[in-house]
Amino acid sequence: MTAQLPRSAPSELGVDAARIVGFLAAVDTAGMDLHSLMILRHGAVVAEGWWAPYRSGDIQLLYSLSKTFLAMAVGIAIGEGRFAAEDLVADVLPALAPQPLPEHLRQLRVRHLLSMASGHRQETLPRIVTMGPDPVRNFLALPPDEPPGSVFAYNQGNSLTLSQIITSTTGQRVVDYLRPRLLDPLGIDRAEWLSTPTGIDQGFSGLHVTTESVAKLGQLVLQDGRWDDAQLVPAEFVAECRRPQIGNSRQQANEDWRQGYGYQMWMCRHGAQRADGAFGQLAVVLPDADAVIVCTAQVIDMQAELDLVWAHLLPAFRDARPAAAAEQQLADRLQRLSTPAVTAAAHGPDQPVELSPTSADGPFTDRIERVRIEPLPGGNRLVLTVRGDEHAFDVPDGQWCDGALPGLHSPFPAVSVSAGWVADGEFHADIVSRQTPHRLQIRASVGDQPTLTVRWLAPPLALP
Repeated sequence: MTAQLPRSAPSELGVDAARIVGFLAAVDTAGMDLHSLMILRHGAVVAEGWWAPYRSGDIQLLYSLSKTFLAMAVGIAIGEGRFAAEDLVADVLPALAPQPLPEHLRQLRVRHLLSMASGHRQETLPRIVTMGPDPVRNFLALPPDEPPGSVFAYNQGNSLTLSQIITSTTGQRVVDYLRPRLLDPLGIDRAEWLSTPTGIDQGFSGLHVTTESVAKLGQLVLQDGRWDDAQLVPAEFVAECRRPQIGNSRQQANEDWRQGYGYQMWMCRHGAQRADGAFGQLAVVLPDADAVIVCTAQVIDMQAELDLVWAHLLPAFRDARPAAAAEQQLADRLQRLSTPAVTAAAHGPDQPVELSPTSADGPFTDRIERVRIEPLPGGNRLVLTVRGDEHAFDVPDGQWCDGALPGLHSPFPAVSVSAGWVADGEFHADIVSRQTPHRLQIRASVGDQPTLTVRWLAPPLALP
């Protein structure tokens, strides 16, 4: 395969375009905030689209989908003989293990970290980041509730420790270790991974890549770690990623979270596996259909997102019908994907309005100190003061305006803004952070008691 995945018409690879159109319609009906969609069959892209203002060249935060890229790094390192899945973690990280060695570290193996089976019954991240300056050292010192390997608990400390293992055994951050071994062969030229204060990549989260890069990961997993003529990740390791290592039916409420957990991947219904991240980042691998489905999104109910995949996209690989008209309809629909912009329905004041927040809800919102709204022909100029710096956006009514907003919450400042007076005295602005799943909402009222509310539609997750 080349740097870009090959493209094909759906009908050429036995995919029903009408089913994909139905999926897009169901997304609209559900009010689901998808940002991108890419569907692969037999290694080729048969459908792809981005909901404006999101675009194909954007890298976006994957949250926990990062874990599956991390797993590939672990598999490669095992294949290079740097350590083994059966190795005791204390033997791999001797400088970070407490002495004398506690009993749980005489049992904790690398494979337990990979399968979220460290023995802790709850998330450890809030504790290990407050116990001292090195969260991996703190994780190793934190006694589990049960013996390692006996209980599943989704736990960021496991993945963070895997990231430390890669750095300790290779001398490189995970993203740098992966570049010549995985990213470059896959043609992934843009990959940024947020690091911790101790200098390792987060591992459990923090990776930013494009939608197509996620699709390449899914295709690599589907192909058992092989790409073109090269075995990038040992096939036996990828098989372990895709095989349930530990049961989790008692710990999870949603059906697709009850199917077992592999190596930094979830098992699904319908014989599928998936890499996923908070707010709807998905790479679903469908071995029986030789297909991969990728979404980026801002979705709270990810089970509802998967339910739409099963209801509309899974049948697309099973009962493809003659599709000439449907393929044109799909192409037109994919070209018109968009996130609704703020609809201006009133004329605002003729003079600029400047307000300070009366309510700021969610992380980082207190960084916005003032908002100024200036009238323009056919729109408004929105001026935000963030940590003392002014950032201006000239926003046409009913459209998205691109710009940059440094210092809000992400090291990647690309944003798109939509704004307008939605009623007399009521002003709305939506700011999408295009390199994260998140949208900031500003709501101003300029009546007798002016108010300014700053809030997230879905608050970003941050280290405690």
